[in-house]
Amino acid sequence: MIPIHANDNPPVDHLMEFGAPKRWVTGALNDRFGPTAVMAQKRQNRTLPAREQTLFWRVALMRRGNSMALTSQITPYNEQWPSMFVAERRLIAKVFEPDLIEIHHVGSTAVVGLSAKPEIDLLVEVRVQTNQVDRDRSMVSLGYVRGSNLSLGHHFYRKDVDGVRTHKVHVCLTGHWQIERMIRFRNLLIDNPQIRQEYQRLKLHLEASNRDGIGEYLANKAPFIDALMGPRPE
Repeated sequence: MIPIHANDNPPVDHLMEFGAPKRWVTGALNDRFGPTAVMAQKRQNRTLPAREQTLFWRVALMRRGNSMALTSQITPYNEQWPSMFVAERRLIAKVFEPDLIEIHHVGSTAVVGLSAKPEIDLLVEVRVQTNQVDRDRSMVSLGYVRGSNLSLGHHFYRKDVDGVRTHKVHVCLTGHWQIERMIRFRNLLIDNPQIRQEYQRLKLHLEASNRDGIGEYLANKAPFIDALMGPRPE
């Protein structure tokens, strides 16, 4: 384990294996973590395994050397994510009333201790999909863009700030198979530390090796999830 402390000098020599000059490495580390992330980690007295830190640093260097079209960068767990979910849930709930059943926090930001792209995933469970024009207009007023339907009864919205994804909203009819699947996968990651670490290592590896953007990243994550959750309905 290699702790990250705010006053430590980064192990620059270790990173030189990636072929970058010292000033490049130092700049990449600063871009990657920033003082807020480092201080937050110090306050929590947490460490990251050496393998995960190496992958973080590799991604930082790659991002300074090429353009990787992911929607955001993976970061260490942020204890503000739950409160960010609560704030956004309150904001969008009125859009889906009176058909709203529940809004769930899903995805990696819902799992304490899991590194994630800092994109809050909200799963909105509704009785019926109605008033789509009005709902789309209301979501646009909150900064969202309507995406393509992910399946029958599964609508999707995304919010970007300065070109970086911050929120994703999945709107599913009650009983839709994705509701149970998203919640079950989230709970498995919460309850099983070994699977959580395996998933984190996979995500960091996929980010570090990514060349073709978010589609490649998601496609290469899918087999891991399907192996745990079972095949998706045809």
